[in-house]
Amino acid sequence: MRGRPLSYSAESSDASVLTVAMSGPVLTIDPLTEGTATVSIRATDPGGNSATITIPVTVNAPAHPDEFGWTTISGTERGENSLCTYTPVESGLYRMVGDVTLGRDA
Repeated sequence: MRGRPLSYSAESSDASVLTVAMSGPVLTIDPLTEGTATVSIRATDPGGNSATITIPVTVNAPAHPDEFGWTTISGTERGENSLCTYTPVESGLYRMVGDVTLGRDA
């Protein structure tokens, strides 16, 4: 039956590489160290039926911006729990670096 709420759970195949958490239908992945792991996400309906998807994840070491010719624009560093609100004054290629939480509304 459509419209019945699902419950979600997630598991990392290697908690030393990354950990995962679910908050409703929102998955949060926390990278811990370089390596590879798989994330298994299970959705279960009220009747006990479930489906699982497995996603391979690779955690790479962060690159130093200057390593690839990138430079940090003065005043754009992100502070604790805040976002950089830089608006480019000219067109060009810009890179935004940060932590990402992926989610999808139910």
